[in-house]
Amino acid sequence: MDSVYSVEQVEPGKVRFVVAPASRPLRAISRLIPRAARIGLPQERCFVVSPAGIEIPGGDLIPSTVIHRVVLRNAEAKVRPVTPGSDPAELEAADRSISRGARKAWMLWVEAGRRSTTIVAGMNHATAFAVLSEVCRILGTPID
Repeated sequence: MDSVYSVEQVEPGKVRFVVAPASRPLRAISRLIPRAARIGLPQERCFVVSPAGIEIPGGDLIPSTVIHRVVLRNAEAKVRPVTPGSDPAELEAADRSISRGARKAWMLWVEAGRRSTTIVAGMNHATAFAVLSEVCRILGTPID
């Protein structure tokens, strides 16, 4: 099974994302997800995005004022991070050049303050880029 996501309007300007990762997450992904979140992987991950920031599971809010960038990374493949300004065709080319297992290892990270936080992992490139684009649109981050 490939990764899928859905969006749900919680209230005006606030959107809940529900992401179901690919059926077989990789060890490298598991190392990067907090222990409490990786028990019983794969599982759906929910997070809420609004212009105010990103609410991650557990109720923590990453304010949009401290977010430096939202990035896609791949734990298995040695490819450079993907930002909203990256060309989707470039992402597809990178995805074709990596191993079959690494194709389901895309993660959405948020760099804020002096920390990087994994929001969701275990996605294929199409799902990952779609989630990245939606999150950046809601946050008001310009897509080059």
